Amino acid sequence: MTEQTSNGRRFSAAAGNEFWDVQALRSEFGTAREPVKIIMHERQMPDPRARFAMACIERWGMVCAMPDGEDSGGRQKLRPATVSEITEHACACAEAAYDQFQKRGWFIAVPSYQELVDSVKDQENGND
Repeated sequence: MTEQTSNGRRFSAAAGNEFWDVQALRSEFGTAREPVKIIMHERQMPDPRARFAMACIERWGMVCAMPDGEDSGGRQKLRPATVSEITEHACACAEAAYDQFQKRGWFIAVPSYQELVDSVKDQENGND
């Protein structure tokens, strides 16, 4: 299916899955440097807690170790943490951190988009 946008460009759905819509966008104006551009639109996005957990996973993924008994000299042995252990720990840390942020009042309430638009219109109309 091909559709035309208001600026004269044509696009068509190229691919996609549950996470992305992929569009091929073609310029209708003269000789563009790139006659086709790929546009990707996210259909699912992580919330801030998930992004925080992913940041933890990125940092811990290669260095996280778990106790694994003792060697013949009585020293602690360590093994790399499994993927499951790393992700479970990261999610638990993210959940605990966000609970603490909420208790401390570190979240800022942001009005909805529509409330902001209405507020700007009120200010423009002198309805402070």
